[in-house]
Amino acid sequence: GIITEINMRNNNLTGVRSIYRLGSSPFGLAGLTKLDIAENNLSGTVYSGVMLFLQKLEHVDISNNEFSGYADMTFSPATKYANFSHNKFSS
Repeated sequence: GIITEINMRNNNLTGVRSIYRLGSSPFGLAGLTKLDIAENNLSGTVYSGVMLFLQKLEHVDISNNEFSGYADMTFSPATKYANFSHNKFSS
């Protein structure tokens, strides 16, 4: 089957997670419409353009974590909601 939603909000997740290549994942994440990993203690980077490759992604919330680096705000036209707030991104 195709994974359409990942909701792991407020699950006390910790560690370094780099968000990249989700759209070409062997786990069928190209059909993802919702990604919510907010309110955890995840750190790492969000690689440039990763959200653009998720063509069906409508909702992404990675707020209230410890992600750092440059936050690329390039999304697919399907994206209606994006929350990257309360992280450690540079401008």
